[in-house]
This record gives sequence, structure tokens and C-alpha cells, in this order.
Amino acid sequence: MKTEDLLTFVQYNQWANQRLLRRAAHLSPEQLKELCWLSHGDLLNTLLHIIDAQWSWRLACQEGTMPAERLAEDRFPDFKALRTFWEQEDERLIAFVESLDDAQVEDQVQFRWARARPRTRILWHIIAHIVHHGIQHRSEAGQYLASLGRSPGNLDFIIYVSRAHPQGA
Repeated sequence: MKTEDLLTFVQYNQWANQRLLRRAAHLSPEQLKELCWLSHGDLLNTLLHIIDAQWSWRLACQEGTMPAERLAEDRFPDFKALRTFWEQEDERLIAFVESLDDAQVEDQVQFRWARARPRTRILWHIIAHIVHHGIQHRSEAGQYLASLGRSPGNLDFIIYVSRAHPQGA
């Protein structure tokens, strides 16, 4: 995996996240917390799960330690605060990937976490996990938003690259 390719994936991740967050921002706090079929009980907790995974795994790659605590609802006084944190986290992930060279992307990363022994993984595998994990839960959240008349629209990777990299279209 080349750094340039991995960067395209995390930029796609940011683009898709922003489409989802723009639509979710139109919901009331009650709609965000309404219990439903989503895997994390409601839209707010599903969104928190997406960004928590991204934040935790980035820190594992960058600092060698996965946070012991999870990002929780009480950390964010409102949706705007969560969205601001998320936008900053997307930028931190992109900056991290931009700082890597091709050899580092292929290197193994060792990280610690409170729930298990230290682990070693190939760096680009972890970054790919962040993106794919986001895709899974954005799909759920997008379907839920569509049921409320707030669809984020098409989040396909090919749509993103057609717009962001038209020379490849």
C-alpha cells in the first residue's frame, strides 16, 4: 500500500463523515437520542461509536497506546461540539497519514491497551480498518437518516474519487 493511496481512503472517509454529519445536524436532540434499531441503540451513540473507533485506532498507531476510556456522550455538551471534535479528528487522521512514507505505511505498529496484551499490526491494515468500520456504521446511520427524510445521499467511494480525482474518471 502506498501512502498516496491510503491518503485517498482517509480523505474519502472525511468526505463521507461530513455528508453524514451535515444531515444529522438538522435533527433535534430528541431525534438523535430516539431508541431505534441501530447497532448502538440510537443515532447519537452510533455516531459516537464511529468517531471513538477512529480516534482510538489513530492514537494506537500514532502514540502506541489505545485510550482506556471511550468517547462518551457527556464529553460533548451538544451536537455542535461533537461535530467540531469529529472534524478536528478527521484532520488529525489525514495529517497523520500525510506524515508517513511508503515504508512506514507497510511497517508494523505495536500498541498497548487496557483490555489485552500488547498487539502488533501492519499500520495500513489499521487505517483501512478505520475506514471500513466507518463505512459499516455510516451505512446504518445513513439508512436511519433517510427514514427521517435526511438522507446523506450516495456515500460510494467511486462517487468521491470521481469528484476528488476527476483525472482518474
